[in-house]
Amino acid sequence: MLRNYSKLPAVLAAAVVALAASSASALTYCPNSSTSAVEYGPVGTGSGAPIVLGVAANFAVPLYNYLSTYYTGSRAVVCSDSTSALEAVQDSTAPYAMLFAADTSVDKYTTHFNYAIGDPVLFGYTSGSGKSYYINGLSDLLTTSNSTTYPVSSNITASDLSAYSLSTTITSPNGTTVPSPSLAIAYPTTAPYGAMAENILNDIGPILNSGYSLPDDASHFSGWLKPLNTYSNITKAFNAVGGTVATGFAAKSQMTGLSNVYYIEFSDSSFRLTQDVAKFTNNDVFTFVCSQMASSNSGNWAGMLNANLYLGFDGSSYVNPCQ
Repeated sequence: MLRNYSKLPAVLAAAVVALAASSASALTYCPNSSTSAVEYGPVGTGSGAPIVLGVAANFAVPLYNYLSTYYTGSRAVVCSDSTSALEAVQDSTAPYAMLFAADTSVDKYTTHFNYAIGDPVLFGYTSGSGKSYYINGLSDLLTTSNSTTYPVSSNITASDLSAYSLSTTITSPNGTTVPSPSLAIAYPTTAPYGAMAENILNDIGPILNSGYSLPDDASHFSGWLKPLNTYSNITKAFNAVGGTVATGFAAKSQMTGLSNVYYIEFSDSSFRLTQDVAKFTNNDVFTFVCSQMASSNSGNWAGMLNANLYLGFDGSSYVNPCQ
């Protein structure tokens, strides 16, 4: 079941809106999982070696902001990268005390539980955003052959997307407000939100009058689908929109605090991301997370997820691991 969530106090609501870019630093404690790895922190107290947390890119800033506001245990650092890159490092040298994935792939490890549920979105900035590249409405993202039956809305609940197509704004960019390539996604082979974007595009298809599925090898993307640019994780894809491309797939959580955007959420269960965490050592962050998941107080885990536009978490999965 999904736990009910409460609103967070203003201090945390303001914190989660800030993207914590000023707190990102060169890799001091985090392993070099890839060239896209980013380190946030340390947070907490003390001066010893920090607890090292591997965190999927979509959740790194929300977790860092949350720990910065509420966590008072031993020092910890948030190491952000794609899920696949984090797991590869963990399987090689086991540097992480916990690994927060963007999917359920960490269920292969002994101790794991659900920490968040998220939806993918397709988005672009408005003309008033101040971005170099922008769109003029939801219909610049998707179109449909039957707008009465299948309206292009900000939340598509259907599991079958065959009635929709990528708009000609994306497939035939004008080169001014919409450059070519015009669409960003994270690598499907390394990033779960990228894999879900691939699923959505395949379900929308055919794309550019092609009946073929998107190739698994990311290096083939640009040749197969002209509007598409791929990035090593969901943060890279998100950051490209507005400055390098006009539109992109992202996590709904990345829409937190943004007002000058158009986005379409894909909320059917077939496109939803169940995000699990694995615990490798007993540590203060694990104790803190367990406590906040069980709490009904203001500032609890469910409230943090709500403030960051996640769908909640499985309120039963953490009980046994946390005992």
